[in-house]
Amino acid sequence: ARSLPRLTGVRTLELFGHRDNRLLADFAARHGAPVRMTTRRLTLTAAPLRSLLVRGPGQDDRTTLLPEDPQVGAAVARLHDRCFPDAPTTAAHLLDGDRHTVVVLLGERGLLGYAAGFTQAKEYYVDVVGVEEDARCCGVGRTLVRRLLAELAARDGVRDRAAAMVRDDNEASERMFTKLGFEPYAELVNYQV
Repeated sequence: ARSLPRLTGVRTLELFGHRDNRLLADFAARHGAPVRMTTRRLTLTAAPLRSLLVRGPGQDDRTTLLPEDPQVGAAVARLHDRCFPDAPTTAAHLLDGDRHTVVVLLGERGLLGYAAGFTQAKEYYVDVVGVEEDARCCGVGRTLVRRLLAELAARDGVRDRAAAMVRDDNEASERMFTKLGFEPYAELVNYQV
């Protein structure tokens, strides 16, 4: 496959699909693509999503859309690179691209965290949530996801579902999304060569 002209310069090939897809697993095995990671797709639908959107951010919510301040952008990039060093979504994609909506929560000493996502045809997609280590486990991530979904709904209109992907080994993230009402939908696997 790497000899195809369209793949010139491509260093990494990834296959991504449902964990129970035997054809995909067989294809990956034949081509020497080991499992890189497994993830869970979590979704928020119907009444829980509407409730979250109607309730909106709390009164003490200090989350905002990413400001044009280059210092805040640089802080988001540093946090993203620390939290997601091997993610396909780079800091440059978040900050320079038109696809993602980015919200931030700033504290007295600077950036506490950020969330980024986008709207698809039928759903809102929470792509990444990064929180500084000393601000974890106190509601920062939930606050950011609430604001992100509210911003996506305000900009792109109502959707029936919100979704997020969480690595199997990231229990804290799964707890955060579960507290917001997200439920497991599917288990997926990523093969990589």
